[in-house]
Amino acid sequence: MGVRTVIIALGSKGALIFDGQTHQYIEPFKKVAIDTTGAGDAFNGALCACLAKGQTTSQAATYAAAFASLPLSAKGQPTCHLINKFYNE
Repeated sequence: MGVRTVIIALGSKGALIFDGQTHQYIEPFKKVAIDTTGAGDAFNGALCACLAKGQTTSQAATYAAAFASLPLSAKGQPTCHLINKFYNE
């Protein structure tokens, strides 16, 4: 039991992952911030969804960083299609 993985969201500075053996830095996706409301919640939600789909922690955190950064550039939430397009660029 106990904590196996720690993920620290750093906002505009990306995220850190520690799995008990290695540290990994997740680069932020750069966007001009217009509205940061809900960015942390978006990161956490996307992270959990990706982990539930079986992605690695690194894959999930990278996608979550993209998911959280895209809504920053406009008011309101983007569609999954728009997020996937942005993530794959």
